[in-house]
Amino acid sequence: MTTETLEKTRWRISVDRAACTGTGMCVHAAPAYFRLVEGRAEALCGTADADAGLLDAALNCPVEAIRLTEVATGTVIAPEL
Repeated sequence: MTTETLEKTRWRISVDRAACTGTGMCVHAAPAYFRLVEGRAEALCGTADADAGLLDAALNCPVEAIRLTEVATGTVIAPEL
């Protein structure tokens, strides 16, 4: 994904709290988008402009509990299927 594409894309953020193990990697990678609540990740917003830190958080979640989908098309951005 190019920088130009990132600037024009909006993503839906979802967290499978049942799958989350609470490592906090997402909070470290993208603190503007995630927090830990009762030991589980929670998204701070439902959608956001495409962001490299947000992508990093989703791709590095050890249990793939974070899903990013493109709002306009529904295409799954991460985790890669």
